[in-house]
Amino acid sequence: MLSPDSKFQTKKLKSIILGFLVAFGALITLGSWALSSPPGSGPDDEYHLSSIWCSHGYRIQFCEKSTSIYEAKIPLQLHRNGGPRTIFCYAGDSKISASCIRGLDAEAVTRLESSKRFNTSKIGSSFYKANGFFVSPNVNGSILKMRFVQIVIFFALISFAIYSSGERKWAILLALFVGMVPVGLFIIPSTSPSSWAIAGVTSAAICVMNFLISLRKSHRVSAFLGFIVAVLLTLNVRGDINIMMAICLTLGVLSGFVIRETDRSLKLDRANLFKLGFLAAPGLLYIHLKIFSLYPWSVISYILKGSFYSFSNDSPQAFLGFLGGSIQ
Repeated sequence: MLSPDSKFQTKKLKSIILGFLVAFGALITLGSWALSSPPGSGPDDEYHLSSIWCSHGYRIQFCEKSTSIYEAKIPLQLHRNGGPRTIFCYAGDSKISASCIRGLDAEAVTRLESSKRFNTSKIGSSFYKANGFFVSPNVNGSILKMRFVQIVIFFALISFAIYSSGERKWAILLALFVGMVPVGLFIIPSTSPSSWAIAGVTSAAICVMNFLISLRKSHRVSAFLGFIVAVLLTLNVRGDINIMMAICLTLGVLSGFVIRETDRSLKLDRANLFKLGFLAAPGLLYIHLKIFSLYPWSVISYILKGSFYSFSNDSPQAFLGFLGGSIQ
């Protein structure tokens, strides 16, 4: 028979091997998606790619001055309306495959055309500048590098959340697996700021929950560091990131206190319920103030007036934001 120490070592080895296989499988999955999705296939990729190319100011071959102060010259390949001479040559035509990108002529690769579709605000500027370091004359190669950088960043953030979860790590991994398929698999390895947004708010929420319920000091330190990194990474990455973060952090705090209290007792007493409500109130109030009120009479009024588009535009964009949509 195996001794207790041997059983512990065997269990630990199995856990390490299984963890490696899960990480390797996730890397293969995200990497395959990054490789199989053609350049320009992400949400609003024309805007995001142009913003990345111009994120470091005017640079020869990448982003040059135009005749208008509201425009900049960017590679013709990045123009969505540039016809068959761009990386969007397949867009809007089901009869054309993305292989048309391989047939771009030399002028399409070197020629620059004016465009208004690039970022001039602080929203998303950190994301664009970080990816701007990978810009090169090889547009396809640059995009591929950027996609794999987003995968690495996602793994780095999630590692804080997984480690701080302790024995609950498999439950967290299962939740991530369910929640990230399929939208997360497409957005995370992309050139959209939503990649950082999804990774950041998810990691922050899990880390907050783990900080409240973990007993080991190393887990709490990991959760704290993960939360700080996630918040700093997502700062101004999207216009609605504050709403998204508020929702996720409120859920993380609620989950943390519910789990912690139910671990102590099979039921929550009234005092704990009041304490839980008091702690959750700031987050819920922030959400209420930042998001358009979804009162039933407001919904009915908008529908009767035929203003459903306006209503949906004013409704919580955070939920649409999780799908990778741009508010630009």
